[in-house]
Amino acid sequence: MYANALKTITIPSSSNQGLNISENSFSNCTSLQSVTLLSGVLVIGGNSFYQSKNLSIIKIPNSVQTIGIIILYYYYYYYYYYY
Repeated sequence: MYANALKTITIPSSSNQGLNISENSFSNCTSLQSVTLLSGVLVIGGNSFYQSKNLSIIKIPNSVQTIGIIILYYYYYYYYYYY
């Protein structure tokens, strides 16, 4: 499965009405280490990064208005960066 090969994800900014990350979008991406969301992302759905056990950095822009329940689970060390 390709999802297990992902190590870094950058979600680009949206020039339209904003972008929503659906529930479970990147859940079980076991190789994922870093996520950068650019300005224009409005919603991070629930369980978006559930069981992504190697994820250690998530950069979240100020444009995010809603963060779903349990977007993170299975973490020992993780960092959020708001910009």
